[in-house]
Amino acid sequence: MLSQIKSYAIIGAVILFIALSGAFGIYYKIASSQIDTLTASNATLSLTVALNEKTIDQMKLDAETLSKSIVELNKTNRVIEDNFAKEWSAIDQMDALSEDQANSSFAQSIKRLKAATQPK
Repeated sequence: MLSQIKSYAIIGAVILFIALSGAFGIYYKIASSQIDTLTASNATLSLTVALNEKTIDQMKLDAETLSKSIVELNKTNRVIEDNFAKEWSAIDQMDALSEDQANSSFAQSIKRLKAATQPK
């Protein structure tokens, strides 16, 4: 009877060993699959981070270029506005001079007309 219990104990130990080996094998496959998935995700994220860094660097360069262009455009606009103001001032002066000449000519015409129409 004791030998029969030993046999059952040995069979139980073998079954337990096989079950534990199978469970470890399943755990190993699941863990390996998760590690592979995480490694692939890490590679994708590393590539994304590198691409984002390049994009940020390019955006900084573009912003600097745009800033310089805006400053240059503002300078050009300021020069154009100054020239426009000078031209407008010259036009105003010519307009005032022309108005003075027209008024003077009109006044002389009135004087001549009065002189021609007054009895002598």
